[in-house]
Amino acid sequence: MDKRKVRNLVLIILGLLIITAGGSIVSLYTDWLWFKAEGFSSVFTRILLAKIELFFIFSLLFFLIVGFNVYLSRRLELRGGLRIVEENLLEIPDRYLYEPYVNPVLIGGLLIFSFLIGLGTTANWHAFLCFLNSTPFALSDPLFKQNLSFYIFKLPLLKYLYSWLMFALGLSLLVSFLIYIFQQGIQVSRQEVTFARGVKAHLSILLSLLLFLKAYGYKLSIYNLLYSSRGIVFGATYTDVHAQLPVLKFLLIMALLCGLFILVSIFIRGWKLIAGGIGIIIVVSFLGGSVYPAIIQKLLVVPNEIVKESPYIERNIKYTCLGYGLDKVERGKFPVEADLSLDDIKKNDPTIRNIRLWDHRPLLSTYSQLQEIRTYYDFVAVDNDRYIIDGQLTQTMLSPRELSSEKLPSKTWINERLTYTHGYGFCLGPVTKISPEGMPEFLVKDIPPQSTIPIEISRPEIYFGEIAGEYCFVKTKSKEFDYPRGDENVYCKYEGEGGVPVDSLLKKLFFTLKFSEIKILFSGDITKKSRVMYYRKI
Repeated sequence: MDKRKVRNLVLIILGLLIITAGGSIVSLYTDWLWFKAEGFSSVFTRILLAKIELFFIFSLLFFLIVGFNVYLSRRLELRGGLRIVEENLLEIPDRYLYEPYVNPVLIGGLLIFSFLIGLGTTANWHAFLCFLNSTPFALSDPLFKQNLSFYIFKLPLLKYLYSWLMFALGLSLLVSFLIYIFQQGIQVSRQEVTFARGVKAHLSILLSLLLFLKAYGYKLSIYNLLYSSRGIVFGATYTDVHAQLPVLKFLLIMALLCGLFILVSIFIRGWKLIAGGIGIIIVVSFLGGSVYPAIIQKLLVVPNEIVKESPYIERNIKYTCLGYGLDKVERGKFPVEADLSLDDIKKNDPTIRNIRLWDHRPLLSTYSQLQEIRTYYDFVAVDNDRYIIDGQLTQTMLSPRELSSEKLPSKTWINERLTYTHGYGFCLGPVTKISPEGMPEFLVKDIPPQSTIPIEISRPEIYFGEIAGEYCFVKTKSKEFDYPRGDENVYCKYEGEGGVPVDSLLKKLFFTLKFSEIKILFSGDITKKSRVMYYRKI
């Protein structure tokens, strides 16, 4: 490959990295502005620092683990310990022609892999912070006697670290094996397999480490039985405890023994014992991991489910009650009496007055038909709430009138981002009352809001909701549409402090890049007093 091609390749790679990093920088900066505007900049900073720490730590660890084994494979003395066979089935023709490119390819590939591994690890920042800041609970699980905080704060990270190390060691083994084949450190003839001095030891140590790590993986799988969904209830049930658990313990012991056998095999010839042990692990993993538990579940548990599963159902109920604090509920007898009197009804009048008659589904349809007012308004959901009305706590149903930018008659950028920025008002009604026409009774309705109860509605504008648009600008030179009044429109200016200030050219540039809209940068309507609202869907 000539210098020009190498230079062009390097420039292309650098360009791709700049584009990728550029998008990340834009996202980081605009997210920081949002967290800062919400008063949570310290939260953003802590998460960002955790991601940076994880990236560098795990990139370096991966580079050192794999890099050390690659270096060892390349530098290991091959002479003297290797008996050249007449016919090497794995021989690479003209391999010396490729030798000058091996180290650059290995180093470049290792750097790229290390970068990607570090980048992937940053997604697990939450698990790492939970692990480092874990606090014990005052309760242990009934099966393994582990503190419950272990399963919530520590087990997720331990499972990730296990997978990460398995990949790092597995890749080290694979790359080392391929390097040895390339360098003829491993030769295969029709009669035998021969290894150069140190090659067998190196590969054996890596394989034994993988098996020791696999044993630890079986240990984690044992703890993970508490998340089993096989039985009648969630958690470890009869089949998990009496079938799956013994199999996992057996596999754990076999993995440790096979790892030890491989270390011993460094000093002796032959692989039969090791191959047999690994074969047993594979067979037992398949049969014991799925077939045997399925047989136990079908033939032993299902026909006697009440007897077999009762202890585990009791555990499930007990710990569910503990988790939700239901163990503190006072129990008492509630005798049912058929002679209900008028006095009984009067004594329970608040309860009777709040028995819900309306279903949210037909009510949503009715609100949409009667109160959307304009096609670009939409009722998304009806929710329950409680207000003090006439001195009584009253159950109500309400739904906000949101703006759907998809339904705007003219979908221009100014309309969607500067003018039609918010919904308006809401519908509120009691859950118990129906008009003679079969319609719901409204306590609050119409545009502008009309109320039949003493409820203050000072700012009926709705900027955040279930269908809020991607982003909008407020406090601009452009008038904000507030609500329709007959054939005219009423406009307003946003008076709140929500959103992120757009008070510099740098911020305008970053928001232009974030939303991929050049109009933001050159719009004369956006001033230093303007604010941009995003992440508006709640």
